[in-house]
Amino acid sequence: MRVTEFESWRTVVLMPTFNERDPISVTLDAVFSHAPFVHVLVIDDSSSAGTGKIVQSHPRFGAGLQLLLRTQRTGLADAYRAAMAWAHAAG
Repeated sequence: MRVTEFESWRTVVLMPTFNERDPISVTLDAVFSHAPFVHVLVIDDSSSAGTGKIVQSHPRFGAGLQLLLRTQRTGLADAYRAAMAWAHAAG
């Protein structure tokens, strides 16, 4: 496959978090600096550290960065399932 054939593909980085307030901005900046055209979906299980608020205040929020807030902690596998369903629905 030639590189040009990938231009219409979307790459989504799924990033489950829980109480990741301190490293989340640095992590997002690193992802976008190395792969500026990817989409990042942060999955936050209503962490008390305010991870979701940090994500929402990131400069890329809404432009390649999305947040999936979940009301319950039901495990990492469930977070990935919810994220994949979201990404599939988003196209």
